[in-house]
This record gives sequence, structure tokens and C-alpha cells, in this order.
Amino acid sequence: MTPDCCKLICRAACILFCAAICAGCSAEQNKAAKDRYVPPADLARRAVEEVLVDWREGRLPAPINRMAVGIQVVDKQRNKGQTLADFEILGEAPSEAARCFAVRIRLKGPDTEEKVRFVVIGIDPLWVFRQEDYELISQWACGKPEEEAAGAVAENPPPGEQPAAQVEQPGVAEETGPRQIE
Repeated sequence: MTPDCCKLICRAACILFCAAICAGCSAEQNKAAKDRYVPPADLARRAVEEVLVDWREGRLPAPINRMAVGIQVVDKQRNKGQTLADFEILGEAPSEAARCFAVRIRLKGPDTEEKVRFVVIGIDPLWVFRQEDYELISQWACGKPEEEAAGAVAENPPPGEQPAAQVEQPGVAEETGPRQIE
């Protein structure tokens, strides 16, 4: 090996080493920044309990100011006219979100029992989301009704597939084969 080749290899190794160190520091800083907004488990559990108590007492999702920190509630999954008869917090559940709690809820009108999850993030205020709402927000897919989504799929089939029904337009002939440029 020539001395110039050795210098080039040493420089490349130094650059890769520095880049690896910087990437490692960046990942640690990102994790530390994210962890800053993870509430303690006992506080998060109490926030979920307060949200469920309000629901059981007939209150709509709204800010709660009974604790040392504020609570914001996001629960778009409740059905109109259906009330919460009882609940049981089963415990913390695994999740990619900050804190997640599994809850058994018993509903009236119609009577059903479900297992649902609530996600808690933030410091002050704490944000308590029904897991489905949290996932919609985190994926930027909220606000699109299922009917619209189904319609968009029917109107825009995957490449190579024909739509279920084609609408004929008067005065427009169907093209077959490649177009000729005149």
C-alpha cells in the first residue's frame, strides 16, 4: 500500500467513526427527549381512572381539572346514547406509545362488555386517548369517514385492475390500443 492510500483509508475510517458516534448520540438524545413526555405510571393510571369516572357519571369527553395536572380527553369511539355502567383497569399494556392501559368496560344501551386500551402521554396536561384515536392521529389518517375511504378505493383501483363499474360518457368513444399522435 502506498502512503497516500493509507492516509485515505485512515481519513475514511475517522469519518465513519465520527459519524457512528454522532448517530449514537442523536438516538440517545431523541430517546431522552421522548422520555421527557412519558408520565409516571401511577399518575397515568389515575388519569385514565378520572376519565372513566367522568364517563360513568355521564360527562362527555372534556378537560378535567381535579388533579395536580390537567387532563385532556380524546375518545371519539363512544357511541351516542351508550353509557358506561362499570369499568376495571386491568393494568399497563405493552404499546409503542408512552403509557398504555388495558381496561374492561361494561356498557349500557345496548349492553356489551369490551376490552379497550387508553394511551396517556404528556406531563401537564396529560393527554388520555382511546388507542384507536391515538393511532389515527399518529398516522395522520383522522377525519376520513369509512364511506369516503371505501369510495376512494372503488374509484382508484390498483394498477392493472378495472373498476367495478365504468360510467359511459355520451359522445366519448372507448379507446382500444395505443393512441396515435397526429
